[in-house]
Amino acid sequence: QWVVEPQFDAIEGAIMFAGKPEHNLYSLSAA
Repeated sequence: QWVVEPQFDAIEGAIMFAGKPEHNLYSLSAA
């Protein structure tokens, strides 16, 4: 399991909150 950096974690949270399809795809690709 990879370690999530605080800054990226905050961005990830914002992306999940926004729920934008393109951002979700990017999140899955980056995971």
